[in-house]
This record gives sequence, C-alpha cells and structure tokens, in this order.
Amino acid sequence: MMSSSAPGLVDPALSKMLELCPSALLSCDDGTSLPVSRELLMIASPMLRDMLASAHLDAAPGGASIIPLPGDKRKDWLLSLPFLYHHAPDVTWDSVEALTELCIKYDLQGLRPFLDRFLWASAATLSGQVPPGSPTTRKLSVAAVGEASAVGQWSVWRWLVLAARCKLSASVEAFCHLIVRCGLAVPKDFDLGLAGQPLAVKLAHKLSTSY
Repeated sequence: MMSSSAPGLVDPALSKMLELCPSALLSCDDGTSLPVSRELLMIASPMLRDMLASAHLDAAPGGASIIPLPGDKRKDWLLSLPFLYHHAPDVTWDSVEALTELCIKYDLQGLRPFLDRFLWASAATLSGQVPPGSPTTRKLSVAAVGEASAVGQWSVWRWLVLAARCKLSASVEAFCHLIVRCGLAVPKDFDLGLAGQPLAVKLAHKLSTSY
C-alpha cells in the first residue's frame, strides 16, 4: 500500500495545507505519495491538467486520482508545492485598490504583507523624488501616488487612511513620513480616522527635533 507519510521531515504548515483538499495523490517512485489539490494542479500545469482529465487514472480509496510521476523525487515536489500553494502575483496599481478594499472588508491577513511592501515602496519612492519645499510639494495632497498617476483619484491622504485601516504598519509610517517631510496640510473636512494617531506621533517627533 502506498504511504503518504514519506521519509524525511515535512514542514508542518505545508503538511497541513496539503491535507486540506486531498483530491489527488502524487505517486512517487519510492512508493510514497503526496496529497494535493486536484484543482490547484489543473490550474498550475497544463500537463497535469491533461493527465487529470484522463479516464485511465487509478483512484485511491476515497476517490482521489493517483497521478504517477515516474522518475520524480518526492523531495523535489516538496520544494515545488509551496510555490504552487503560496503563489502570489505582484501587486500592481491596477490591482491594489480592489485588494486593499477586500483586505479591509474580510480581514485577509495573507494579503497584508504584499500590500504593505507595495505601498511602502511607492510612498518611499515618491518621498525621495520630491525635495522638501519644492513647488510641487503642495500638490501632493491631491495628487495620485504611483507611476504616471496610475491610481487616479487616490490621494496620498486616502492611501494613508486606507493603509491604517488595513493595518499596513510600514506603509502608514512611509506615508506619514512623506506628509511630514513635504509639509502637507490635512485637506479640509478630511477624516484621518485610524491614521490620526501615527501621524500625530510623526509630527510630534519632528517638532521635538526642530528645537
């Protein structure tokens, strides 16, 4: 009988993840198998999709399709599977708005690191490009952040508030730094919400170091 508890240690997080949707089994040459998601494999590989669409695959007890992998090593699949299960496309200005809103609405913790890195880098880049006191500094309060104003109406201030609501600590810090460095005034009737406290801390720090 084929064993799914193969030789060698498996990362506990990966092991738990593989067991979530064991609708297929990767059958290795050493007589071991790895439970995987049939649907994920079909998305990840056209070749595996064709194999899974075949009517000639054996089925394990419970109905999971057995995918023979002649010549493949189990350790290689254990290295590859985390990339398939954790695959995360780059955040872009085309996707960041929707992702941020969903992250806030559903508290999608897995999205936060990717959003935080993207927005932090954008704020840090813009901060480095705009010298303090330059003629364009004041325009930043209503200007979009991003290459070629790709985010349209999304202002520095709105990104600060959304980053705070989304619990993106590095991004909040970067936007606060940008705002304080450029001396931007809070727009009239603008609700800072959760961003008010970190911005106040940043302003207080600047004042304390100015004297």
